[in-house]
Amino acid sequence: SITVAFTPQLGALGPRFSAIEIASDAVTSLDFLSLYGAAAIAADLVLAPTSLNFGSVPVHTLSTLPIQITNTGGLPATFSAITTTGDFTAAGNCPAPGTTLAAATTCTLQITFSPTTTGTRPGTLTVVTSATPLPLTVALTGIGIPSQLSISPVALSFASAALAASA
Repeated sequence: SITVAFTPQLGALGPRFSAIEIASDAVTSLDFLSLYGAAAIAADLVLAPTSLNFGSVPVHTLSTLPIQITNTGGLPATFSAITTTGDFTAAGNCPAPGTTLAAATTCTLQITFSPTTTGTRPGTLTVVTSATPLPLTVALTGIGIPSQLSISPVALSFASAALAASA
């Protein structure tokens, strides 16, 4: 029994070939065992920007900003989850759970802020993939401000009308 491990060294990318020579006194011995391995850079995701500040947004209105996720590695990254907390939501063309982002490709998330009340509204975008053991996170923040409602005209005058009649 022979155990062989392939451990590519940094900078040694691409195919690697080798052989094991087996010496034996058997009549029909196996002289060589060919070995092949392919070294690739693991998936590596970069999120940009690393934080989003939506500034002041009226309560119950929407503001949207993008975040790009780029796989700069040599292998695909499998997505497990994309979640947000607080008054934020995420949508876009990034892979659904169980699907992959190919090497050297980018997807974009549209992060939407819709404050439910006034004041500072913090949140977090969390991206869980096979590229890292810990989730990737982006700090999200925005400030909810009172909605500006205007009524025009400010006053209405109706002529006299009989009860239950319209003017």
